[in-house]
Amino acid sequence: MATLFVAHLSCDARKNDLRELLEEYGKIKQLTLIKDVKQQRDSDNNNNNSNSNSNSNSKATPHRGYGFVEYENEESVKVAYKHAEEFRLLGKRFV
Repeated sequence: MATLFVAHLSCDARKNDLRELLEEYGKIKQLTLIKDVKQQRDSDNNNNNSNSNSNSNSKATPHRGYGFVEYENEESVKVAYKHAEEFRLLGKRFV
């Protein structure tokens, strides 16, 4: 298994920010930030019921502050895990 669990992420952290930071430890196959499914559904329903352009007022559903980073090989996960104490993104430490 070549997946690293990351948590305690800043709400302002984005996939690209995280990818840029963690690619130092190996090639990333997939990066997933977990979003609130109920909040996403509510947001989608509000956009469907609106008469205005949904793109102009749509707000991205925030992630829950954790996610998964899948590396191409298990060695990358081990190296990243060893450096977890150094992980900081947008001024906030995460693990």
